[in-house]
Amino acid sequence: MSLIDSLLDTQRPTFLFGCTPPSSTLAPAKVNSICKKFVERGRVLAVDGFIVYDVQDESSRTLDKRPFPFRNLHDSSWYAGLVTSESGKSCVVYKAAPCDPDFDRWLADSVEKDGHNALTVVGAPSSTGSNPGPSTKVACQRVAKYEGVHFGCVCIAERHLKHRCEHEILIKKMQWGAEWFITQGIYDPNPMISVIKDYSRKCREMKLKPKKIILTFTPCGRRKTMSFIKWLGMRVPEDVERRIFGSLETDLVVGTNKETDAEAEAAGAKAEANVEAKTEAKEKDITNTHTNMNNSPITTKKKKNKKVKRPKTPVEISSDIMCENLRAILDATSTCGVPLGINVESVSGYRDEIDATHDLFRSLQTIMLNHSGEPWVVRWHALDVSERRRGHKLRNIDRNGSGSNSSRSGGGSGSGGGSGSGSGSRDGDGGDVVDNTNTTTWSWTQRLLVACGVCTLGMATYAAANDTGATIATRMRDNTMALAIGALCFTQAAK
Repeated sequence: MSLIDSLLDTQRPTFLFGCTPPSSTLAPAKVNSICKKFVERGRVLAVDGFIVYDVQDESSRTLDKRPFPFRNLHDSSWYAGLVTSESGKSCVVYKAAPCDPDFDRWLADSVEKDGHNALTVVGAPSSTGSNPGPSTKVACQRVAKYEGVHFGCVCIAERHLKHRCEHEILIKKMQWGAEWFITQGIYDPNPMISVIKDYSRKCREMKLKPKKIILTFTPCGRRKTMSFIKWLGMRVPEDVERRIFGSLETDLVVGTNKETDAEAEAAGAKAEANVEAKTEAKEKDITNTHTNMNNSPITTKKKKNKKVKRPKTPVEISSDIMCENLRAILDATSTCGVPLGINVESVSGYRDEIDATHDLFRSLQTIMLNHSGEPWVVRWHALDVSERRRGHKLRNIDRNGSGSNSSRSGGGSGSGGGSGSGSGSRDGDGGDVVDNTNTTTWSWTQRLLVACGVCTLGMATYAAANDTGATIATRMRDNTMALAIGALCFTQAAK
């Protein structure tokens, strides 16, 4: 099943895994290495496809200081082409159209050069001020003109708390042609539940078939990552934040911009070390107490075999909360008739948060499939990657946007553990695809099949000319079998 088929199928959930493009300052070899590593780690995940975000500054949306500095990233469509080439799976490409004055050219390149057919149109970060590109409505209308290209839009449940209008916005975007919706990261399930219920009710009133909503989840293991998540507009209840970082005994104020990366890391490491030290001391006291009370071999053996449960880290707690949020949404909206899917963001630069996204994806996928109440199994199969995809390589990149092989570069995101969404500027013509469709390379298996076919036909020809002792019927039978085997070998070698 293709990515588009999955997104449009209301009878089964869609499972996606999101990432951001690398920094535009990285060398081509490094970009290839990052893409390859991302795909290799995600091969064991049963995903229908990937999401590549289009990241922008978003400083016009809020007066608060950005927790992580803004950096330019490679263009989302261009990098998604690398991910598809490496993985063999299609991508949903994000684009904030109002931020790009050359949106029409970007759209043409994305469809005709990069070969994408699944886009998500994002609006401007703020309704105030002028934007150089087309409005969300106009951008959707332009995408809809491309035959075979499908698009969706975003769903921001936080807007529903204040204006109670997000479901009406979804209906309006459906009328523009949107075929799916992808949410922001969910730390509070209640706004999302309200959106789904109101959206379902509105669709019934208007006799419309609801589109699929992809629920996004992103784990967090650091205070500064949390401050960036809230800066992006995700609603994080205070009790959820206290629960995530409750095991860390630190005086740093959550969400302030006074702490530096080094201070936050040092404080977190020190707090975790204190928790481990207290756990070890407690275990030692318990063992000594039991030894003094009863020093029998049986008691000592029981104490040695008993394992003290390790306290969960903040990123593990946040993953548990994500699973609880998904269960709450599924239970509360099970009768709404709105098809749902899962997306896990992998946009952090920290090892523990990267690892957590993979574990979280498996957990969320299990919860989603178990909730259907039907038996299920995940199967693996080899992907049929065409020779063009195998030959899709990254050529030299001119960072200044000049030359015949310059790349398109987009807006940037925060460094370290930051994440984000949006768009930026673009340079060059994106001529970075090498098409090797005219180059024929024979594998050793194909060569062996050809050799077998030649030998079989040669033996058949020799037997027909020299085997005079056999009957005509026997010679015809043997020759027919030899010809069939030879033809089969040549047919398999040509595939």
